Amino acid sequence: MSACVLGTENSRRVARLYLTSRRASRALVAILASAAGGWLLLALSPDRQMSKLVELVVPLAPAVVIGSGTWSPQGEIEDTSGRPLVPLRLLHLGGLLACAAATLALAGLASSGANTHWVLVRNLAGYTGLALIGARLQGSAFVATFSWALPVGYAVLVFAASERLERAWAWAGQPASRGSALAIAVALLVIGLALILPARNWQRASEGEVA
Repeated sequence: MSACVLGTENSRRVARLYLTSRRASRALVAILASAAGGWLLLALSPDRQMSKLVELVVPLAPAVVIGSGTWSPQGEIEDTSGRPLVPLRLLHLGGLLACAAATLALAGLASSGANTHWVLVRNLAGYTGLALIGARLQGSAFVATFSWALPVGYAVLVFAASERLERAWAWAGQPASRGSALAIAVALLVIGLALILPARNWQRASEGEVA
C-alpha cells in the first residue's frame, strides 16, 4: 500500500515538474488570448476577407505555443525520473491542442461564414504538426526561438499564393469542404506527434548525442 502511495506521489511530482518546465500555464493563457483575439476580429469585422485572413493567421499563435512547449530549459525530466514520458507528453500536448481547438471553434462562431470554425481547427492541426516537426528537426538550441519557422513560413507562402489556392500544398487556404486539405492537416499533426512523443532525450540527441 505504501509503495503504491509513493508511486502515485512520485508520478504527481514528475508531472508537476514536467508541466512547470514547459510553462504549461503560460501556454494556456496564450492560447486563450489568441482565440479571444480571433473572436474579436471576426465579431468586429464580419467581412469575408477578414474571415479568410483570420482562418489563415490566428491558428498560428496556439500552434507555435504548442510547438515551443516541447522544449524545456531544464532538460528532459526523464533523465532523473528514470521513466519514459510518452504518456505525459501526450497528455501535455494533447491537452493544449484540445483547448486550442475548442476555443478557436468557439471564436469561429462569430464569423458570418458557415464553416470558419472548422477551418480554424483544421489549420490549427496542420500548423501544430509543422511546429512539432520543426521542433524535432531544429534541436533544443533553437526550439524556443524558431518553433514558429515552419508554420509561419508556410502561412506566408499560402497568403502570397492567393491565385493558386486550388493546389494541394495550399491546404490552409482552402474551404472546409476540401477533404484533401483536412487529410493533409491531420497527416502533418500525426507526423509531428510521432516525431516528438517517443523520442527519449530528444533534446540531447538533437545536439549530437545518441537517443
